[in-house]
Order: sequence, then C-alpha cells, then structure tokens
Amino acid sequence: MTTIDRTAYPRFRAPLTPTELHDHFIPTAKELTLAEANTRDDVAKLTFLVLYKCFQCLGYLPRDQEIPPEVIAHLRWYLHLDESVPCQVPPRSRRRYGTLIRQALSVTLDVQKALSIARHSMEQAALVMDHPPDLINAALETLIKDRYELPAFSTLDRLAGEVRTQVNDRWCAQILTRIPGMDRQRLDQLLATPDGKSDCNRLKETPKSATLSHLDEWFERLTWLQSFGDGASWLAEVPVLKIQHLAAEARSLDVAELRDHVPSRRYTLVVSLLYSTQIQTQDQLVTMLIKRMAAIHQQAREKLETLLRQERSTMESWMQAMADITRAVAEGVNDTTLGKFARSMVDRFGGPDTFLAVYEALAKYHGNNYLPLMGSYFASHRAALFRVLRSLDLRSTSQDQTLISAVEYLLVHERRRKKYLPPAISLDFGSRAMAAVRANQAQGEDDVRSTATGDVCVQLCRQRIQEWRSRPSWLSRIRRSARTVPPLGGV
Repeated sequence: MTTIDRTAYPRFRAPLTPTELHDHFIPTAKELTLAEANTRDDVAKLTFLVLYKCFQCLGYLPRDQEIPPEVIAHLRWYLHLDESVPCQVPPRSRRRYGTLIRQALSVTLDVQKALSIARHSMEQAALVMDHPPDLINAALETLIKDRYELPAFSTLDRLAGEVRTQVNDRWCAQILTRIPGMDRQRLDQLLATPDGKSDCNRLKETPKSATLSHLDEWFERLTWLQSFGDGASWLAEVPVLKIQHLAAEARSLDVAELRDHVPSRRYTLVVSLLYSTQIQTQDQLVTMLIKRMAAIHQQAREKLETLLRQERSTMESWMQAMADITRAVAEGVNDTTLGKFARSMVDRFGGPDTFLAVYEALAKYHGNNYLPLMGSYFASHRAALFRVLRSLDLRSTSQDQTLISAVEYLLVHERRRKKYLPPAISLDFGSRAMAAVRANQAQGEDDVRSTATGDVCVQLCRQRIQEWRSRPSWLSRIRRSARTVPPLGGV
C-alpha cells in the first residue's frame, strides 16, 4: 500500500500554525451569510463553517475525527462563541450541509464518474510512469481540475495498483512478442544454475578501479552483454522511466524469484535489466577511460616539472650570458667587438647547432605545454581509445560537426603509422597548446596535416575530460543506445 505522505493527496498536517489558520480559516462575509441562512443555532453555524473551510482546503468532506481541534477553536474564537459550544450535528444535518457546500463551491459528488475519470488519467500516466504515487497524483490533478469531490485515498491507491498492473501486463505481452525464439533461449541461459551459480549475477557487478586491465575486462563484459540480442528494439516505445523501474525490480530479485514470474513478466524484467546494464556499462567504460586519460595528463605534467627543474641550470646560464651581452652594450662596446663577444658566448654552449638543438627541445614546453610529453604514456592506451570510439554512436547536440568529423577521420586512419596525415579535417576544436604542438611539428610543411594520429587522440581525450567533468550529469542522462556529444568548443 502506498503511504499518503508520498502523494499530493490533501490532508491536514498537525499542528496548524496561527498564520495558516488566519490565511485559510477566516470566513468571508458571503460565507457567513450562507451559514446564517442555513443554520438555526450556534452549534449548527459553527459546524457548517468548520465543514465549509475544511472542504475548501481538502476538496472533500472530512470525517469528524480528521478535523484538527485548532480549526474548531479558531472558528469558535472568530464567532465569539463559548468554548462549551460543540462542533457536532446529526448525520442528516451533516449530509445537508455537505450538499450546500458542494453547490456553493461548484463541486460534483459522483463517486463512479470520479473513479472513471481517475482511471483514465492513471492509464495515461502509467504509459510513462510506474510508481503508484505518481499515478495517484495524476488522478488528483485531473479530479481537482474537473471539480469533482476526491474519493478516499485508499480507493485511489487500490485503483492505482490495478491500473499499473494492467498497463504493465500489456507492455510485457507486447515485449514478449518482439523477442525471437533463439534470443529467448539465450535469455533463459541467464537464469540457468547448472553449478549453483547464475550468469544473471554478472549483470549486477560493479566496475573495478580504472586500470588498463580492468578497462579490457569491461570491454569484454560489454561484448558479452550485446551478444544476447537487440534489447533496444525489444523495448522500443517503452518509456525510459518504466525501463529503469523494471530494471531496478529485476536487480532486487534473485534467480529463483525471477523464474517464479509468468513468461511475459520474466522476459520483460530480464530484458530491462540487460538493456539497462548495457547502457551503464558503456557509461562506465567512458568514465574509466576518462580517469585513465586524466592520470596520463597528470603524469605528463609531473614529467614536465621534472624536466624544467633539470634544465634550470641551462636556462640560468643563458640568462647570465644575455646579461653579459647587455652590459657590453651598456658600456658602449663597438659592434665588431660585440659580435665577437656574442659568438664566444654561443661557442661556450657548444656552438650554434648544439645551442639551437637545446633551445628547440625546451621551446616545445613554453607556457607549461606538457602535451608533447604524453606520447610515451598514451601509447599503451591508444587501442583502448579506439575501441571506445568504435563502441559508441557519438552525436553532437549542436550544428557543429567538427569534432565528429575528426573522430570519423581517426577511425579511417587507425592503422596508419605515418608521422603526418593529409589535411582533410579541421582541428579548430583543439586548444592553443595543441596548436603550438602542431606548429612545432611541421615548420615549413604546407602540404600535410602537422598532427599525428596519437596527438589528435590525446587532445580529443583532453577536451572530453574537461567537458564531461564540467557536465557530471551528461552520461547519466543518456538512456538509449545512441550517445550524444556535448556542444563543441575549445578547451
């Protein structure tokens, strides 16, 4: 049975505050006139106004024991009545007051009609919802809008359970007709326990730490899940919330309890759990890969810091040499002598070739650009990244298809081992750091794309990490086989 607290069914929540009593239980002049015209004494007048204001708040006529004492005391005080005046009349008078109140508030009392309207509203809501409180709330909204007196909560609760069962049975029967016989046999194998254990328990496993070996294990798990058939087509048109609820119910049951259900219900629960697990596994794969790429970025940053510390003495020597040249200029040394002095400084560092080689090695990391250092760490993850790209149907939520085109380009050239690729795509989605890397790689190269496949992959992951971290709910919102890429933009 649904608890009333989980629904919007109107009821009094004790205790009522003085503000609530003032705002909702002060009768108007019209209401006072109506009470005086239809009652003969103070007891009847008090009872009529109490029932009127309660009906106004609840949408139905409450029983005597459901009326808060503070409401009676408040109206007794407002009418200047003695505390000894009771709020109780014979049943016949109470029924007459109820009729007058409904006429005054334009509310209809027709239990059968109200239940018919509530059933229709619940049936419509049950197509996209599954929890009984949601069905009851949908019925309440319609009944209040059509100005019908609300049935008892227990009546609505029983009706919600009945409607929910009927709608779910229809869904189950429809889903069962979509599953071919061979696929049903494979689904039955999930519930088989030849050695006391069932493969169904594998559907409830949680991902391990984000290591490369665990990433490979999760890829094998996704392949295994997809081998059971096309769950997306079997569950076509079934609302996402209903699939989630069915999957949660299946996850809470053991194999014996699943086998106790009738075939249509059993297959629907298993397929919902299987499909939901496929989606979650894809999400978890992406999350694990993001964590691995974040670790690679951190390793490259640490390596850059170590490299800069090691080369600090070289840069200090260059600064000292530049300071010596500047002092010579300040002392008025002629150009010939200054040129010879500058050449001696270059020779001190091993000559022009050695000096330029050292400079070019350090220039790649200007602005703390650690991207060139990621290659050695990224190499072991390259295959895993391509497996992720191939396993997901990426789509952009905006009109910008630049990144999607880059992904397709990468997949076409996955097996190529050349240093450069043809300039067939735009890499404007990349960061300034990546642009600097490309410029350093292809000085004077106008006929090739100055970015290796691995560099594009690294930058792609870097951008996805930043965007997905800024949108933590993005993956959890996707509940279909197609994945959607967030709006594109530079990192």
